[in-house]
Amino acid sequence: MRYIPTTKEQKEEMLKEIGVSSFEDLIESVPQSLRLKEDSAVVVCTIRALKMHGGAIKVVAGKPLDQETLGRENLEAVAKGCENLEKQIENVTVFGVPAVIVINRFTTDTPAEIELVKERALAAGATAAVTHEVWAKGGEGGIELAEAVVEATKKPNHFHYLYPLDMSIKEKIETITTKIYGAEGVDYARLAEKKIKLFTEVGFDKLPMCMAKTHLSLFLPQLYAIR
Repeated sequence: MRYIPTTKEQKEEMLKEIGVSSFEDLIESVPQSLRLKEDSAVVVCTIRALKMHGGAIKVVAGKPLDQETLGRENLEAVAKGCENLEKQIENVTVFGVPAVIVINRFTTDTPAEIELVKERALAAGATAAVTHEVWAKGGEGGIELAEAVVEATKKPNHFHYLYPLDMSIKEKIETITTKIYGAEGVDYARLAEKKIKLFTEVGFDKLPMCMAKTHLSLFLPQLYAIR
């Protein structure tokens, strides 16, 4: 049994758990009469997460984060981490949907760090870049974000799928990996070749594809020998 979201509330809940590419893949086969086309997409980021992407601290599973280091202004790490954010913006716009970037603001974020992220986001193609402090100010802290989303939905929308369903399994894999994950190519293990052959023979090759990957391969390829 597959879970197919058909209401805005269900879509919002699913988007909290998966990336934009996987989301589109999961609901691509929904009949057009039921499909809710995206008017815009909101990409949420934090300054501290961008610092970690930029190498400000070493993140080790099971160990507390270095809050003191994360709380200090570090424009160099934020700038480096913005490379990851820029790729997320690209992944949204490749579907033809306006992207709104929202910074979930912490009390330790400095004006210079916030301004840097906004500048990089807009330069990367985001429709708007704003902050929100709903956690601290309630609804008042989200007004700027709400207004930005409303404005984004008024802009031209050229939504389209990443690939046609009649593509082969390998063509779909290579489209996703090159356009979404930034890979140069794909190598297939022997077991993967067998599975692809089997799925093609039974007709699964005409279905949309949902791909899972490690999030680390996007910004730390040297750790996983991914090129």
